[in-house]
Amino acid sequence: MKRSCFGIGRTLAPNSGAKVAEFGFENPIVVALPRGGAIVGVEVARALNAPIRLLVARKVGHPQSPEYAIGAVCGDDPLVWNPNEKGAIEGRGLAKALEKAREESRQRAKAYGPWATLPDLDERTAIVVDDGLATGSTARAALEHLRLKGAEPLLLAVPVAASQTAAQIRSEGVLVIALEEPIFGFGSVGQHYADFQQVSDREVLDALERRDRELRDAQ
Repeated sequence: MKRSCFGIGRTLAPNSGAKVAEFGFENPIVVALPRGGAIVGVEVARALNAPIRLLVARKVGHPQSPEYAIGAVCGDDPLVWNPNEKGAIEGRGLAKALEKAREESRQRAKAYGPWATLPDLDERTAIVVDDGLATGSTARAALEHLRLKGAEPLLLAVPVAASQTAAQIRSEGVLVIALEEPIFGFGSVGQHYADFQQVSDREVLDALERRDRELRDAQ
């Protein structure tokens, strides 16, 4: 799967569209995880003729080793633990790490303005899109946020997913769509792209605004 976020979205899009049609899901909304997931998500939304919004999830680092994620959170939601970390840490260190992630999530969402505001999702099909699935921390937090909002069914569409992580999320009742699911040697998401350059907020907003114009022109 050696392409860029921009190109791979156009490949993932028909697969997602086919699954939505196969199961008869109606009125879907694409909920993308920025930044890379937003670029992929725009292509999925285009294929489904669906609206797109952003949801900012941030990893929560271990108090003694911040680079090691113990889970993730969306805004003021409860912490969604990684499966092997649940309940292993508590106290002031955890509270501080959690608040740091929540504040980062709130600030990032604020930067995206109305694009990070979700409509009523009660019993609505929501498709979470990201640029890849490694540990699944942020994807799980996003899916839990949408559950709390009443969205159902829930789908997760990614170009590439670690096989074990995809299986765990499927066991939680989520339909996972992935172009590739390496069983061994997954490494990082970026290793599966030929061009994994950092996507800027400006590129995200430009892509969303183009999609919004397409929807308006089609009316």
